[in-house]
Amino acid sequence: MKLQRFTPFLERQGVVILDGALATALEARGADLIDPLWSAKLLLENPALIRQLHYDYLLAGADVIITASYQASFAG
Repeated sequence: MKLQRFTPFLERQGVVILDGALATALEARGADLIDPLWSAKLLLENPALIRQLHYDYLLAGADVIITASYQASFAG
């Protein structure tokens, strides 16, 4: 979201609620994250699980969801 569009939203809301833990919530749903890519491996192996988790956070009241791209590349 561009800053010009975010500022009025923030002025109306006063606060912005981000989504919650990603890896912890994925593990609670049965995901095995023992991998060099951690939760990012699910972007390839089970993207539906990532989508559902983000959707559930939005239903719970999150205003913003973050990407699942942490640790999304191998060294080298």
